[in-house]
Amino acid sequence: MKTILTTGAMMIVAFANYYGQTIEGRVSDVAGIKPPRAEALTSEEQALFDKGLVMQTYNPDEHSGHFITRVDAVKDGKTGKERKIESPKALLCFVFGKEDAEPARKEGRSIAESHHDRSQAEQSLFAHGQEKYHDRFFTRCYVQEGLDAYDRALKSH
Repeated sequence: MKTILTTGAMMIVAFANYYGQTIEGRVSDVAGIKPPRAEALTSEEQALFDKGLVMQTYNPDEHSGHFITRVDAVKDGKTGKERKIESPKALLCFVFGKEDAEPARKEGRSIAESHHDRSQAEQSLFAHGQEKYHDRFFTRCYVQEGLDAYDRALKSH
């Protein structure tokens, strides 16, 4: 499977700075990163995790989980120009997917039905996301999904 990162896209927010370059988004902090969920890791996955060879993706239409991948190329989101990565290294990828997004959407709809304002919705979603994931990226994904559902619920009333 060919993996291409597109800079400027929201899908890839964090990327291990293993290739001597920075992809748009934040670079994983090797010392502070923790798995976003309590998932069992294989010995190979744990080794990648321990080395900080981790990226996180926002794909709310795919299943949540994690897998090992290699980044073969980097594509500039503005120009469409693709640059091949020589000798791609393995990375452990954590996916914020359907199973993560649905509880956030449900909470966002519930907050809207309770007639709370958007600021209160954001604070509540942030608190629940932080409690659930203890990870800044996954917490922001949770807040984004919840606020989108909150906004849609308000428009439908």
